[in-house]
Amino acid sequence: MKTKYFCGILLITILVASCKKETSSSFENETLTPNIKNGRLVFNTPAEFDSYTGDLYDKNVKLPSGFNSLQQTLDETYSTKEGKEVSTEIKDLLDFYFPPSYLAILNNKGEVRIGDEIVWYHGGKKYYIPIEKEISLEKIKLSPEKIEKFSIAGSKVIEVKDEKPDFSGSRRLYITPSGGLDARHQHEFNQVYPPSGGARKYVHEIRTFFDSYWISPSVYIWNAYISLYIKMEWKNSKGKWKPAGETRDVSVNISGQATINTPGQGGYAIGPLIQQNNSLQVNSDYIIPLAHFNGSGTLPSNAQWSLDLTGTIYQHVVGDISQNAWYNTGTLQSPLW
Repeated sequence: MKTKYFCGILLITILVASCKKETSSSFENETLTPNIKNGRLVFNTPAEFDSYTGDLYDKNVKLPSGFNSLQQTLDETYSTKEGKEVSTEIKDLLDFYFPPSYLAILNNKGEVRIGDEIVWYHGGKKYYIPIEKEISLEKIKLSPEKIEKFSIAGSKVIEVKDEKPDFSGSRRLYITPSGGLDARHQHEFNQVYPPSGGARKYVHEIRTFFDSYWISPSVYIWNAYISLYIKMEWKNSKGKWKPAGETRDVSVNISGQATINTPGQGGYAIGPLIQQNNSLQVNSDYIIPLAHFNGSGTLPSNAQWSLDLTGTIYQHVVGDISQNAWYNTGTLQSPLW
């Protein structure tokens, strides 16, 4: 069984395509150390920014000293067991579901400087504002529809639904791009310890991210990412689920393959095979990069990720009763995705 994720926007012939997938346990960038100016990291060209985010994608990112990143702001959100309310601005940025490298590189306003432009991520788009207009930046942001230069970026949440079993007895899946959540892997429980815990749930979900930029009027560069999010949430008095900040044990032992499919053009298996086997303690979303694909031209509107993923994901709040631990397991006959 395969799970597919749509990640394209417009139909433009792909000119060049190449894939990129690396694995490593630690990383320090030795070839590029971005400067910080007016609270933003500075890159000389779009290609430099693209290379940096790609290199950092599946590494443990070391944040630049003295830089207030989006990641740091999110860490503060999780600093208490039930998290903190976030601003409308941060909620907008959370909807992008940035890969870890973007969380490290963007400031807490979703900005970065590339060449002579301020790049601002907002509302599913990537806006470019000339640096000479920096003094009027906040006013310009009030009317993003008037910003002339932008490209597509962000994440489409994919809703996965079961169809009727086929004649072999297996379950088939179909997908529709929507604003909903892939809700197959959620586990609700009542936290016993700490005593004030209350209603909690573990969530395991797949997210896609798409970014793009023009390097000339005729050449369009895009990047497609797919990641596994391992999360925990708490239910507030209004019945809404919010990010929870209790420390929990997480163990991941998964393997599989990701393929990007471009109808009419072919499919590209992203290598090497996905292999993750680690254990750690976290108190926020734990994001595992699965695959990164880079090419030029825009993916067709019906382009898809196909993912085969098996193994076990384990979560347990530190100190809570053992009955509240969750082993989420997928086999070849019934994979996770």
